[in-house]
Amino acid sequence: MNRFMTFYSRPMTQVAMVGLVAFCLPGLYNTITGMGAAGMVDPSVAANANVALYVAGIFSSLFIAPLTFKYLGNYAMFVGGLTYPLYMGSLWAYGHIESRGFCIAAGALLGVGAQMFWICQGSIMISYPVEADKGKAIALFWVIFNLGGFLGSIISFAINFNSTAGKVSDATYIAFTILMIVGACIALIMLPRHKIVRKDGSRVALVHKDRKITVKSLFVEALDIFKAGFANPKLLALIPFFYSSNFVYSYQFDAVNGALFNVRTRGLNGALYWGSQMLGSVLFSCLLDWKKYSRRTRAIAALTVLFVFFNAVWIGALFSQLQYGVYTTGLPAEDRLDLTSGPHYGAELTLYICFGLADSMWQTFIYWVIGTLSNEPATLGVYTGFFKAFQNAGAASGWKVDASHVPYLHFLIACWVLILISFPGAYWVAFTTKETSGYSEEIEQDQHDRIEQDKLGGDAATTSEAAKVTDEDTKSSDVKEIEH
Repeated sequence: MNRFMTFYSRPMTQVAMVGLVAFCLPGLYNTITGMGAAGMVDPSVAANANVALYVAGIFSSLFIAPLTFKYLGNYAMFVGGLTYPLYMGSLWAYGHIESRGFCIAAGALLGVGAQMFWICQGSIMISYPVEADKGKAIALFWVIFNLGGFLGSIISFAINFNSTAGKVSDATYIAFTILMIVGACIALIMLPRHKIVRKDGSRVALVHKDRKITVKSLFVEALDIFKAGFANPKLLALIPFFYSSNFVYSYQFDAVNGALFNVRTRGLNGALYWGSQMLGSVLFSCLLDWKKYSRRTRAIAALTVLFVFFNAVWIGALFSQLQYGVYTTGLPAEDRLDLTSGPHYGAELTLYICFGLADSMWQTFIYWVIGTLSNEPATLGVYTGFFKAFQNAGAASGWKVDASHVPYLHFLIACWVLILISFPGAYWVAFTTKETSGYSEEIEQDQHDRIEQDKLGGDAATTSEAAKVTDEDTKSSDVKEIEH
């Protein structure tokens, strides 16, 4: 039992569990979205729901989600996770009662709930592990998370291999809804932060302060959280990087996969796209965690790899786009590529796979860089919320551009320009990366107090772990978390 609890309390175990939650929630959401118009015949319903989702997500990322994470911990992930099956249920219901309002309202609630999940996820993933393992933790999560999209796309490919149906079956919606409920419940069996023990014996320490919570105090605290993100110059420098990270999705999904390929081939492409995301994150995390070099050197090298690879991919995208002209609705059905189209299909598939590789590298780098700014879960929750707010803004803008029928060639140029202007600020952050994130005096005092309390007669297991953390270890270990 002790061995199991030791394993269960390890950061990587908890990160893997967050990955399972993501597999069932945003992973399956990505699958249904990747089927086109969320699997429905009327694309305008899903489009309007997406607009509501991303707009609500911006507000939630900056105010609601960081606050709920601070006070609810893993329960915030559970509560937010329940909005995923609600949204899936609204899609199923639309097929029977055609309630546009229900879908849009469910989309808005998902915008709030999804950010509650993502901020918990981001904080756990980059604050629980020791600094040397943060890239590994990101890759572990990314692989499990994208397995949801990968397996879902395989299912879509199999279902549509000989099918001409224009919408997803009721059974699919119901099955996904049940799996999403299961995924949300996984959050309930995750350990609270103060029970996590890192491999060096250090803990994610929490300081609980008694204070009276009022509506006014919560409002003031929400404003403080909002200002905390804008007060960090490195986060401000990364805003273009955050914004462009999801702006390009609508181009990749609609202007490439949706415009060039038939239905069954899109399912296969989706599986390979999400599969390449898993591979890209694993490979890139090896560079980010390469202990032979300093953290600053790794940051600069990783960003340079991104710059070269992204420009190569978008040069390829430009040549591909020029073959088809300045279209806005995709190729005619009879001209769309099939998996039997030979070398022509192979070339376009390679481009789409490279999009997946590039995206996973970009996202992995973002989380890793945010992880270099702090080791405190509450602080990283705020920083993750800041990132997700601008990521949501980019996604909303991208889908709005797509819905406005902007010529795809112009859309491509907009994506590429946004990517290019993201690098100057990111390079400044990379060049100023510190070898360790450091920690506050209050957290150091908290660690000292925990050890002293254990010596006076605390839990035996806690005492054993705390005894491992000497003053010298504390200065070199991960930052110890404080819950204000």
